[in-house]
Amino acid sequence: VVLVSNEVGSGIVPATASGRRYRDELGRLNAAVAGECEEVLLVVAGQAVVLRG
Repeated sequence: VVLVSNEVGSGIVPATASGRRYRDELGRLNAAVAGECEEVLLVVAGQAVVLRG
């Protein structure tokens, strides 16, 4: 199974409460999913960085 998700926590702080909640909830979801995975990659500008695996 391959899961692709946005990384929204590395940028500026969103100006709205709903934007901040979205960022926080997606971060928690990504962390929970990554915690269950054998291999986790972060891809930035086409370059893969192994976070786990």
